[in-house]
Amino acid sequence: MKRKVVSCVLVSSLLFSIGCYSTRTVTKEELKARNEQVDITVWTKDSLEYRFSKKHYRIQGDTLTGFGVQVRSNTSPRDSVVIFIALADVTSLKTEELDLGGTIIVIGLPVGLVVVLLIAITTGK
Repeated sequence: MKRKVVSCVLVSSLLFSIGCYSTRTVTKEELKARNEQVDITVWTKDSLEYRFSKKHYRIQGDTLTGFGVQVRSNTSPRDSVVIFIALADVTSLKTEELDLGGTIIVIGLPVGLVVVLLIAITTGK
């Protein structure tokens, strides 16, 4: 019985690490003011798309600098390279963040129900 409960707890913990993510458009000022970094996607005036992972970029003055990937349509992304983008050339910024509410609803409720059912079944005997 204890193994079943421990297994359920471990599986639910794994599912929460996967979680639900949402994409949100942010302004340049919001990105500068953030205390923590998140994954970002940047579009420039010349219609190029760049992706940066958290902790792999920084804003120095009016330039976004970091290790990122230039994404091209109909091709696979290139290896990570050092990229310098003037903030004046940025047309759009999007972040991908963990949506805790969505994660709880989509993953937590079904897992919670399974755990409650398992406990009810095992204690009922």
